[in-house]
Parts: sequence; C-alpha cells; structure tokens
Amino acid sequence: MADKKIAYYRTYQDVPTKGEAVSIYECELDGDARMVRRFVTHIPESGDYDRLEVDWAMVLSHREAEKVEPEEFERLWELELPEE
Repeated sequence: MADKKIAYYRTYQDVPTKGEAVSIYECELDGDARMVRRFVTHIPESGDYDRLEVDWAMVLSHREAEKVEPEEFERLWELELPEE
C-alpha cells in the first residue's frame, strides 16, 4: 500500500466582534479531493483557539485555500490551549 500524499492549506475568515480567524487544514489527497485529517483555527485578536482531529469524512472545498508548508501547521497545532 502506497503512502498517502499529505498537503496543508490555510484559509481566513472574518468573525464579527472577534477578528480574523486563520484555519490550517492537514489533508490527505485522494484524486481531486482534499480529505481533512486535522485542522486548527486561531483568532489572534481574541485569543480563541481550537484544534481537532477529524474522524469523519470531511472534504476541504474552500476555493481560496492557500497551500502552506507543514511547519506552519505544526507551529499552530502545538500552541498551548487557552485556560477555560
């Protein structure tokens, strides 16, 4: 069985009253589909932070997603979660 090709994509979204959210997705490439394995979202202005390992079929279809290097994903993934 061949290793799956992995790629990373970044998106931005304005969140009213909080700031601009940046999300980075770790995707397994399957033909033209980008199947999300993990993703992390951070809003620097508000300090909101969330990361999630995906255990269902989630396809990244955001057309404006920019390809990024794995290191950018890992830096954001490894941030300390804020205290509740």
